[in-house]
Amino acid sequence: MIDKELYDSDFMIDKELYDLLSYENVLYFYPHTMLENKIDSIMENKIELEFKRELQKLKSELPQSNQPKENFRASWRRKRPVWSDKLRNLIIKYRNICHDWQLNNYDFLVLKEYYHANVLLLNCLNSDCYVSREVRQEIEDTLLLPTTEIQKRKTASL
Repeated sequence: MIDKELYDSDFMIDKELYDLLSYENVLYFYPHTMLENKIDSIMENKIELEFKRELQKLKSELPQSNQPKENFRASWRRKRPVWSDKLRNLIIKYRNICHDWQLNNYDFLVLKEYYHANVLLLNCLNSDCYVSREVRQEIEDTLLLPTTEIQKRKTASL
């Protein structure tokens, strides 16, 4: 059973990290304060201590906002690509999200079809149709697993 409070908390942390990654792409405002505030907000959550340390270090690498606007922008323009890569790598390392999958239109189409097939399957399971407990449990246990993991389970059960 999923702990809804923990799930909601994890979801919100991931959302804030995703937002942080999107904020860093903005060049034409003072991202320093916004990024600092977002990092502080993330660090208030229950996350790994090492992740907090890494975020704090990354925060300290932001250009200082008390400099003239043009100096700040020039500094941010230079630092942003490296800073962004560090941020993305931290998020991937500690949360396993925000990968740059480089998906093309075909990949998105396949994922969309996969999603719709799973929704259909769930709708069927939640309807009045009869499925044995064993079949229902197998479907629920393997619904979103990668095919390699499903194959491993099949091999292990033989």
